[in-house]
Amino acid sequence: MSQLKVFLIDDNTLFLVAASRFLIDFCKVKVVGVAQSVAEALQKIPEAAPDLVLLDQTMPGTSGLDAVSTIKKLPEHPAVILVTLNADSATREEALRAGCDGFVSKIDFTAELPPLLEAHARRMGDGG
Repeated sequence: MSQLKVFLIDDNTLFLVAASRFLIDFCKVKVVGVAQSVAEALQKIPEAAPDLVLLDQTMPGTSGLDAVSTIKKLPEHPAVILVTLNADSATREEALRAGCDGFVSKIDFTAELPPLLEAHARRMGDGG
């Protein structure tokens, strides 16, 4: 099975650095790109060809939730997991309605993310 390729979108540089390090060191995935805005991400994602995008909900310009449908319209689009501080059930439901493939609280990022990554990698191994 090939290594899971992940793209990170968050306007917080410190979070991007910490999340990248966690993904590489502990989750053993390949971080193929990062962006600090949705516009920047939409330019980079096609070339990076990630399997999965971790997308912050609160972004400058376009919200993460609004960006999900745009990302999902890309050819061979990646799965999208929303990452947010707003971990309430209403936000989770809104993320799923927007088309997200998963939801992770930033507060519980290191506990919630690995099982989602493993499940996605298994789906990829099964052919999607």
